[in-house]
Amino acid sequence: MLGSITSLGERSRGRRWVVTYAWFVVGAVAGGVALASALIAIRAIGRLLPNPLPLVLGSVGVIVLLVVAALGRTPPSLDRQVNHRWLDQYRGWVIGAGFGFQLGAAVFTRVTSFALYLLAICALLGAPSWSLLAAGTTYAGIRAISAAPGGFVGSTYDLQRLIMLIARFEPRVGRAGRVADVLAAALVVVAVMLAAA
Repeated sequence: MLGSITSLGERSRGRRWVVTYAWFVVGAVAGGVALASALIAIRAIGRLLPNPLPLVLGSVGVIVLLVVAALGRTPPSLDRQVNHRWLDQYRGWVIGAGFGFQLGAAVFTRVTSFALYLLAICALLGAPSWSLLAAGTTYAGIRAISAAPGGFVGSTYDLQRLIMLIARFEPRVGRAGRVADVLAAALVVVAVMLAAA
């Protein structure tokens, strides 16, 4: 995705990168708000359930996530990414908004982190609505910023360098993300145990 919306690519299609990227940011933020709304709905469902049930479901969910993450497995998700055929079929604003929304909402493309599932568990356990809104929009903001390096790709050499940097750091970032997932899950377990005490 990082190599899809670049200054070089948009110029070759007769479009301006800044316009496509601006719509990407708008779409990502809208996706983040949709994600936060879904989390707030999960929170509302959790409040309707009988008292110990959200705690039991949340505890089981966190334990499953801990085991799966510790085994090095990837989280369950759709096996798809944004549709690259859009790049040649639609206007820049459609591509930007569409790609941004799909990535900002977190569930329409491949999920690479267990953090999304931890957020859902936190929502089920009654996390405050403001924190769920903050989490959804923060996630979307990070996704929006991740496409910003494409603005510096003005030549095929720049594109090759960007792709090489992504390939070089992707394993490290993936490992760090898995460690962060396990630590976050452990913190949620501790919080659940303290809440139950």
